[in-house]
Amino acid sequence: MKSEVRLDFVDLLGETRWLGDFMSWTLDGPFHRALPNAQVREHGVLLIPGFLSGDYSLSPLAARLEALGYRTFFSGIWYNVDCPFHTLPRLEKVLRKAHYKTQSKVVLIGHRLGGIYARELVACNV
Repeated sequence: MKSEVRLDFVDLLGETRWLGDFMSWTLDGPFHRALPNAQVREHGVLLIPGFLSGDYSLSPLAARLEALGYRTFFSGIWYNVDCPFHTLPRLEKVLRKAHYKTQSKVVLIGHRLGGIYARELVACNV
């Protein structure tokens, strides 16, 4: 008994997340106008993308946080596929730089794999 695997365009499109990232990025503009007035917050926010994503995928969230008055920092990850042993030391440097620039606590927000990196950074008492 043979099973036949057939992939059509809809199946392949469902496997990619570029369409969702693109739509959230383009829809950010119309929704951005309806935001409340910003207050200056003392905390910085470090955004860490998930697996197979980059900082571009978190730009709508960063725009919203900046509109609320937070100072946002990106991880410097273009495409999150590198080994965690190489990624974590780079993220530590970014976190230390963000702390130095804000002189206050830095909130870590990670999406999927970025959340695991955020948890590891906190566990190391950075």
